[in-house]
Amino acid sequence: MYHPIWSRSAGLILSFSLILSACGSGGDDSPFPLSSMQIPKTASSTSDSAAQDKLLSTLPKIMAGIDSIKARLDALEVTPVNDVTLPAKNQAVSAVATSKTTSRTASAPKTLTRSAAPPKTIAKAAPTAAEKGHSELMKVLDTFHNAGAVQATVEKIEKNLSTGETATNKLKLFTKKPNVVKIEVIQSSKGSSGTKLTYTSDSGTKVKVRPGGALGFVTTDLAKTDDRLISVNKYLLDSTDFFGVYRRLSSGYKAELIGATTVAGVKIHVLKVTAEGSNSLDPRIAYEHIGYDPKTYAIRMMEIFDKSGSKEPYFRLVLPTIEYLDSLPDSTFKI
Repeated sequence: MYHPIWSRSAGLILSFSLILSACGSGGDDSPFPLSSMQIPKTASSTSDSAAQDKLLSTLPKIMAGIDSIKARLDALEVTPVNDVTLPAKNQAVSAVATSKTTSRTASAPKTLTRSAAPPKTIAKAAPTAAEKGHSELMKVLDTFHNAGAVQATVEKIEKNLSTGETATNKLKLFTKKPNVVKIEVIQSSKGSSGTKLTYTSDSGTKVKVRPGGALGFVTTDLAKTDDRLISVNKYLLDSTDFFGVYRRLSSGYKAELIGATTVAGVKIHVLKVTAEGSNSLDPRIAYEHIGYDPKTYAIRMMEIFDKSGSKEPYFRLVLPTIEYLDSLPDSTFKI
């Protein structure tokens, strides 16, 4: 690789060579043979003496020039060259070793092989009480919704929140998709035992009624809002039957599993159900309890608590028996 300092050194060396050649190299053909620099003990001629005098007078200048060149060479700054010029393609590169050369075969770089670790499985967080409660409530509602028909016995007690009046009933309940309901009153504190009625939930305005007792041979249609049909807290039949409970609790409510109890000797789980806003059945409601069989998700109990802080429900349904069926014959719903 070309470097400026070598160019300068070459020029100085060339100048030095020319000066030396001018001084003589010791050969007979030099203008000033070194042998002639010796002063003979006796002068041979006047011309020889003159030549020697001339040589002697020139010698200090020559020596001074040599010293100057030497000083300039010593002053040169030699910088090591880091760049390496690669040989041209197909050009052999010869390495001259001044010491013992040891040839080593370059080994291939080692490749680290790592066994692929199995992907880490992130443990799924356990559901919160609210998430589990909501999931359970949806299973209870869906179990009823997916059944073609239901038949059950019902024990009902309800207290009027304004007057404290209490009404009790024992009923037989039948439902069939899409929304047909039949109720048979087995016992009632209102004196309506033996009454049978049928209607379509959340559809129509009339209920077909066959009274019990001596008037049982006739049927009549009553408005759903008739005082003889609504509850002591003015709840319509559509609002508290299975279809009504399903419609109301399917959205806008949160649930939490709070404990267990028994109904007719069967252990049931209890959900505390609270409206996210105002309760759509009655704004006086604080919360509700839904009891269900954890094996079948059949509803076995329903309790409603008001905002007075009372620990006793003012509305309570208990279902000693319940069956979820594929269907029921149409004759079942005749009165």
